[in-house]
Amino acid sequence: MTTTAEGWQRPTPAEIRAYLDTHGLTTHSVPRLIAVHKSTVARWLTGEIEIQFAHWSALVRAVTPPEK
Repeated sequence: MTTTAEGWQRPTPAEIRAYLDTHGLTTHSVPRLIAVHKSTVARWLTGEIEIQFAHWSALVRAVTPPEK
């Protein structure tokens, strides 16, 4: 998963769900990590709205250990 805009492809709702599941995240834990409303996360997962790059990047950075 990339955290740079170059070559970024917006994940589908299924890909977002898989990412959250892989990292043990829920619609309740994501808002605390990246300061979005839980209804926003739910809307990403239903496809009602698309996740923005800034939110995706913040999510990936929140669960990825810093490189040494």
